Amino acid sequence: MKNNYIKFLSSGTLTTIQDLKRKGYKKYGIPESGPLDKKSSMYANFLVGNPLKNEVIETTFKGPKIKFYFNCYIGITGAESNIKVNNRKININKTISIFKNDILDIGNIINGNRNYIAVNGQFDINPAFGSLSTYEKILIGGIKGKKCKKNDVIYINKSNKVPFKVISETLIKKYDKKNYTIRIIKGPEWNILTKDDKNNLLKNKYKINSQSDRMGIRLIGKEMKMKKLLDFESCHVFRGVVQCPKNGKPIILMNDCQTTGGYPRIAIIAKKDIDLLSQINPNKTISFKIITLEESENLISYSIRKEKKLLI
Repeated sequence: MKNNYIKFLSSGTLTTIQDLKRKGYKKYGIPESGPLDKKSSMYANFLVGNPLKNEVIETTFKGPKIKFYFNCYIGITGAESNIKVNNRKININKTISIFKNDILDIGNIINGNRNYIAVNGQFDINPAFGSLSTYEKILIGGIKGKKCKKNDVIYINKSNKVPFKVISETLIKKYDKKNYTIRIIKGPEWNILTKDDKNNLLKNKYKINSQSDRMGIRLIGKEMKMKKLLDFESCHVFRGVVQCPKNGKPIILMNDCQTTGGYPRIAIIAKKDIDLLSQINPNKTISFKIITLEESENLISYSIRKEKKLLI
């Protein structure tokens, strides 16, 4: 196993280790973290025969350059990017054979924000709160709780040979639109908004602020006035909650968000659309459309049925 490792020759813009295993620690103030585009991370693991919740390498904007010191299989999913192995361009969304001394170069993203890299096997890293997910604010998960950097090494407990797999074209998302319609459910404090605010939220476009991060997506657009600008009692928040602070500029909470918050929760992003949000480039726009909780759950159920037919 000590011969099975990868080394980062360069780090990329923001490269972290994430998985879907941190559950049950919010009561202690620990967020789940994990991949922002959960579906893509699961697809990457599917391609190499790993459990779907396993750790992946999440890259943002420009990815790292990684040298492999053993033979293995990798799966790469997510945004359309300029990706090469040994300076030869490769296609993603399929099982890729990697040989000892190969160099993977995750270049600039063309459309979208993030890629996900899975390796067949498990990373030999001690978990924190049941997970390898990196959360830099308190230095847990990943490599010493920090984003990956040049010369970092990850040892890997390699699994057996895996069959070649491909993600069906019908499941692959494209991120080349200028505007996206994001479905929302009315939040607990929806009625704090004025009638004009509600109309503005649903009829106007909002630009993704370049200051957005793993904690939240900040929006630029028509500001909310609300009926009451009062101190709001802190309450439970989670990924997908749309908060409205006193400046009237909505924020969509994401994976590294706080576990409680003191701003009105005016809406909740439909589960089907949260992954999409993480891939929309800064300065592109989104529009909101209200749906019911039942409609949101039906979208998820349909998606699961579709995947079961296509992921074989």
